[in-house]
Amino acid sequence: MSFVSSDHIQDFCRGLDSERRISCQALQCWTEIKDPDKLPRLDQVNFMDNPELCDNLFTVATENGAGRFVIKNSGSILREICGDDPAGKTVMDVFPRPLDGSVFECCSTSVDAHHPMIGAGVLLLEDDREIMYRMIVLPLSDDGKDVDHMICAISFRYA
Repeated sequence: MSFVSSDHIQDFCRGLDSERRISCQALQCWTEIKDPDKLPRLDQVNFMDNPELCDNLFTVATENGAGRFVIKNSGSILREICGDDPAGKTVMDVFPRPLDGSVFECCSTSVDAHHPMIGAGVLLLEDDREIMYRMIVLPLSDDGKDVDHMICAISFRYA
């Protein structure tokens, strides 16, 4: 998985193609609710405000910094990638290898940096099909200090 740092995310979103559009639309929604000096709160995010993104979005809880990233809810795209309902499971338990470690790293970096992270890569599924995916992790903070949740968007296409 390759990462795009927060300093280059706006450049990443220029010249949109269909894969990048989901990540950049999610970033735009996050930017609209973010205050200049602090991260948005979870209660400011409403999946239904973005019907074109709903299938691609999922929420991750940081579990108070315990190094566990637990999926709270998800749209249909994540369920398709994982083959099951991921709610209540950690990213390490849900995502297929090697995507699990990459998603964990992307979440961890976003939590530490308090900035969005975009990741992209190619994954070989168990049935020998390849998918190309893009994912954005958008940090949230209810107390204005620590990241306690993340809104993520993921898109993919078969290679």
